[in-house]
Order: sequence, then C-alpha cells, then structure tokens
Amino acid sequence: MPEKLKTPKERLILNKSLFGIYLTQKRQEKGLTLRELASMVNISHTYLYNIENGFKAPPNDKLLLELADALELSESAKRIWFDISAKTKQIIDNSNYHIPTDIRMYLSDCEKACEAIKKAKDLGVEDEFWNKILKEIEKYVP
Repeated sequence: MPEKLKTPKERLILNKSLFGIYLTQKRQEKGLTLRELASMVNISHTYLYNIENGFKAPPNDKLLLELADALELSESAKRIWFDISAKTKQIIDNSNYHIPTDIRMYLSDCEKACEAIKKAKDLGVEDEFWNKILKEIEKYVP
C-alpha cells in the first residue's frame, strides 16, 4: 500500500496532478474559458479555478455529472473523470476510500450487482475470482 501523503502541500501537488489537470485539459480541449464553463454549470469561475488548481476538492456527484455533460466527455473520458475524482478525494481525505461516481450510481441502480459484491466480500474472494468474472463479462461485449 502506498505511503499516505502527510502535508497539505504534498496532497495539493498530487491533487492538482490528478483531477485539476484533467479538468483543465478537457476544458481547454473544448475551447472554453473558466468563466464559460462555470456559467454552463451555474458555479462561480473562482470555485472552478480553485478546483482546477487543487485548492478545492473535486465537486459533489451532481456537479461532476454536470461538468462531464458540459464538457461533452466520451464514455471512456467519463470513466477516467470519475476515477480521478474519487482518487483525488481519497488523497485529500488522507484515509477514506471513495468509490467513483459512475460505479456508485450503477450499484445503487443494480441490486444484483450490489448483492454480488456483498456476497464476494463476505466470502473473501480475491482477484483470481474477479478475473474470471471479467472474462465472462467480456464475452457479452459486442
């Protein structure tokens, strides 16, 4: 397990490198200014600036989804977006694990998936089991 970052400066540097840079990159790819993107999702440009520069944590799920939509992120970019957001929140908390928004939403909508994960946890299954599950799932991918 990686060593936890202890100082706010250490967390800020990694925070910026994870979510802030990705957000900035995606905003610039769309040719949007801070003010334009902030206006599209009804937040202040200062708040968006603070998120991009690591002074604020990634936003709540609702705003993450609104930003992803405003940036017209592809499905693969959304997956990265949610993963980086969760990882950044974990770094900032310096202890708590954060589940990516898209996964949390899926689990709340899919009772059987949630049930399967709880059962796997209770049984203590490990990566070998999940690798088999992934191979089975991949058979259904068109």
